[in-house]
Amino acid sequence: MKFVRRILLGLLFAVSLPMAKDFMGIPIEDPVREQNRELPTWILGGGGFLSYYLNSIDGGIELSADRRLGVHHSLGTSGHLFFGNDLIDIGLDYRFYFMGSLMSGHDDFLRATFAAMFMEKNGKSYVSPLAVIGYGRDVLFFKTANLVGRIDVHCGYLLGETLAKKSSDDSNNYPGHFLVYLNFSLLFF
Repeated sequence: MKFVRRILLGLLFAVSLPMAKDFMGIPIEDPVREQNRELPTWILGGGGFLSYYLNSIDGGIELSADRRLGVHHSLGTSGHLFFGNDLIDIGLDYRFYFMGSLMSGHDDFLRATFAAMFMEKNGKSYVSPLAVIGYGRDVLFFKTANLVGRIDVHCGYLLGETLAKKSSDDSNNYPGHFLVYLNFSLLFF
């Protein structure tokens, strides 16, 4: 798992380098360009997250790629790499945008995801299905920049193998199925 974690961190760094040029400069407002902007087709990026499970808080990084299918729908993929435990989840996302307009400031969405949770416990590797629902908001920080901020709260339920956390005396495992995520992302289009 540590080898996979290093590879994912390296990929995140490599993907972020070409997009850094848009983030480094301050965009100049252009009223003509603002009126003619279209909704982006592809939105790519990542950020950090906090997760609550088994009475503890964990954090990590998140990567995301979405394809907008018109004004109200998008399909994409996302993945979370946990720092405090040997957990990785990768899934397919569907987002329904129901309020607001991204090009005028913000866009609220409902999210449904089906993912696979890769985990290690008791010296063995497991893959467990994960069903996720949630709510989030995409925010356009600058009207002419190709940069979107996303805050997202979602809940996941493991359908197969449970998460486990050892007790202080190392004799009992406390299993759990439920996870709560809070994501903060910067996305480019």
